[in-house]
Amino acid sequence: MRFARSKGLGGFSMWSATRDKPYPGGARNSASATRGSIPRNEPAFAKAFAAARS
Repeated sequence: MRFARSKGLGGFSMWSATRDKPYPGGARNSASATRGSIPRNEPAFAKAFAAARS
């Protein structure tokens, strides 16, 4: 969110809330509609977007 604010972006949206879950076995080399490939703790993206409301 800091990046979006620092660049003065007019809009910023989450692509898919269902992708805020890492793969059980770690990152993959292909895209998925239901999982994200970035290693993180669930729900890291949702928390970042929630902070944008303030």
